[in-house]
Amino acid sequence: MGAHNALTDMGFALQRNQFVSGPALLDAGIRYLDIDTCAFVANAKRTVPMICHGYEWYLAQVHQPTVAGLLPIKQWLDKHPHEVIVLNFGDIADFTAVNIRGIATSTIQLRDELSYVVRQVFGSMAIWRDEPWDAAVNSNKATLGDLIAANRRVVVNVGISRSDSPIAWGQSDRVCREAWFPDALEWNDDHTDYNWAPVVQLVDDTMRSPCATNPQLLNKLEFQFHNALGGSIDAASVGVALNVYMESLVRRNGPIDKAPYFPFNLILTDHADKWKSEPTQPSDVDRAIAFVKRSRSRYVTQNEILDMIIVNATLRQDDATASTRTTARLLRRKPQLVQQVWKEFVEKGSTTTKPQAPRDMSLRTRLPVTSNLAKIIQDFVRQRRQGRYRTVAKDVAHFLRSQNLFEFDIESQSSTQAAYRSTQRVLAKLGYKRGKKKRGLGLRI
Repeated sequence: MGAHNALTDMGFALQRNQFVSGPALLDAGIRYLDIDTCAFVANAKRTVPMICHGYEWYLAQVHQPTVAGLLPIKQWLDKHPHEVIVLNFGDIADFTAVNIRGIATSTIQLRDELSYVVRQVFGSMAIWRDEPWDAAVNSNKATLGDLIAANRRVVVNVGISRSDSPIAWGQSDRVCREAWFPDALEWNDDHTDYNWAPVVQLVDDTMRSPCATNPQLLNKLEFQFHNALGGSIDAASVGVALNVYMESLVRRNGPIDKAPYFPFNLILTDHADKWKSEPTQPSDVDRAIAFVKRSRSRYVTQNEILDMIIVNATLRQDDATASTRTTARLLRRKPQLVQQVWKEFVEKGSTTTKPQAPRDMSLRTRLPVTSNLAKIIQDFVRQRRQGRYRTVAKDVAHFLRSQNLFEFDIESQSSTQAAYRSTQRVLAKLGYKRGKKKRGLGLRI
C-alpha cells in the first residue's frame, strides 16, 4: 500500500490527503510514500525544498520543510531494521521557474536540491541511479532480504517524467503509470453510493491495460478521489469498491498463470493509515495444504522421494524453468531437499532415505520444542482442564501421536516408555508442573 501526497499532516491546509506523520503511515503498513515538493522565494531568499501540494501558487499548500518530514522516517527505519521503503518524489514544483500560464515547473536545480536532502538524511541507506544495488532493484533481482542485509533500504525516485539526471531515476522509470481519476466522484441515481462505473472504466483503460502490456517494477492502481468541493473522500464505500474491483481481477486472472491482482502490485490511496485488511477465512485450498503438511510424517519416505524425482523429471522434460523450485512448491518441500534428491539421483542413479527411529527406541527419543508444538500442547491441556480431566504426560504423548506429531510404537513397552520420558522433558521445559493426584487437575503452569 502507498500513501498519496504523504507528509502533508503539518501546516495549514483546506484539505489534507494524509492526516498523520510518516512514522504513523509506516506503522499502518504503508511502504510507498508519494511526496510532493516545491521551492519558492521568501524574504528575498530561495527556500529549501518544501513539502507542498499544487503547481499554481494561489492554490498551493505548503506543509513543512522536506528534511523535517524525512528525519522521523529515518529514525523509524533505525528502529525497524528489517523494513524497506520507497520514497517517490513525484510532483516537483519550482515556483521560481513558472511557465507562461503561471504553472510551476520541475527544474534540475530543485531535483538536485531534493536529492541532496535525501542523501543528508538517509546516508548510505538510499539507493541512487547506476549503483550496483540500483541495477539489481531495476532488474527485479534484489530481494527484500538482500536489501535488508546490505542496509540499502530506501529506494528513491525524483520527478514524474523519465529522468535524464545521472543522480536519480524518475517515477516513470520505475512506476506504471501516472494516471488517476481526475473528476469529482458523483453519486449514483439513487444516492445510495458513488457511481463507480466510470472509475472502473478509467482504471481499466488508463492503468490496468497499459501496465499489463508493459509492466514495470511497480504497477500502480491509484485509488484516491475527491468531491465537487475538492475534499478527499475516504468513506467506507471506497474500500468496498476497491475490494470488489480486486476480486474481479482475481476472476479475470484466474485462467492465466499470473499473480491474482496482475498487473497491480501497488495501491495508492488518501488517508492511507485508515486502510486495513480484514482477516479472511482460509480457503479450501489453504485448508487442504495445511492438512497435508500437518498430517504427513516428519520423515521423508521412499515414495515421497520418488515423487520428487518424477515431478522434477517431468518439468525438465517439458523444458520448464526453475524445475527444482517448482517441484518444491508443488510438493511443499524445501527447495534444498528437492535439489539434493535430484543431484543424488543424477550422480548415483538411485536414492537413499534417512532411517526412521528404531521401534525399540534404542536411541533417545527427541520431541523438538517449537512455538507451534507449545501452542498445540497448551490448547490440549486447556481443553481437558475445562472438562476437569486430569492430564499427565502419557495423555499428551498419545495426543501428539494421534496428530502425527510424535512417533512411537504403542505395542513396544520400551518405545512407549521412552516416548513418555521425552514428553515429560518437553513439558518440564515448557513450564508445566506435576499436579497432585487427588486434588489437582494434573498438568498445570
